[in-house]
Amino acid sequence: MSYEVIKLRLFGSPAYCDNTHVEDFPLPKPSLLLFYLGYYGDWMTCEELAFFFRTESDEATARSYVRKLLNSAKRMPWANGLEIESERLRWQVDCDVNQFHKAIDEGRWHEAIDLYDGEFLKGRNDVGLPSYDAWLDTERESLSSKWHNAVLSYANDLEAAGQHFEAAKAAQQALSQDNFAEDALRIYIKNLYMGGRREQALKAAESFCELLRSELDLEPDPETQKLVDAIRDLMPVQKAASSRKYGRRVSDKPPEGEA
Repeated sequence: MSYEVIKLRLFGSPAYCDNTHVEDFPLPKPSLLLFYLGYYGDWMTCEELAFFFRTESDEATARSYVRKLLNSAKRMPWANGLEIESERLRWQVDCDVNQFHKAIDEGRWHEAIDLYDGEFLKGRNDVGLPSYDAWLDTERESLSSKWHNAVLSYANDLEAAGQHFEAAKAAQQALSQDNFAEDALRIYIKNLYMGGRREQALKAAESFCELLRSELDLEPDPETQKLVDAIRDLMPVQKAASSRKYGRRVSDKPPEGEA
């Protein structure tokens, strides 16, 4: 059976999608080669791949290993479009991670948030290739950080539009992934406060401070404490300025005449 691959999914459990269905990738190591090529989508030399996959081996052994991976990978029916030349190869495939990066670069926060659908290559841990495991750890951390920043940018965009409960809900997404994310906590309690939920904001701040003390033996940042004091004293707080209004969806935009 042949597949017309239209998308490679690398967030969450890796899968390929054709015109009719979505199917999880199998576990064998040749899939790891396809994930790596699909992630970058550019030409890679056999020498680069040999060094990456078998850093500890001599060049001949490493190249032989990559050839075996490639021979198996190119027979997989979903590897349509895999381009192989004598000393280089690439796989240009529509990939959710590449779409995520593009959305981030263009400030389309909501789209980036939607695309981040779980941990990068979830379930592919300790694959038996040290360099691959290290690469996974690095990329997971980088992608998670980009997602976090996109969530907060989106929350600030909503705050600037006066949609405080939606902004708080967005910031809460980041807190659900990292309950020590103090930057997200500030956006969360500030928008609760500006939305008229002062007591809820103070309670959330108190719970966060208790968590910091009990788990990390730390006090909140001065910026956080200043915000909490302003909320407690019923003082005005500065509203975020939106630098990229196109980061919001059409449905998020305020009515005509509003900021």
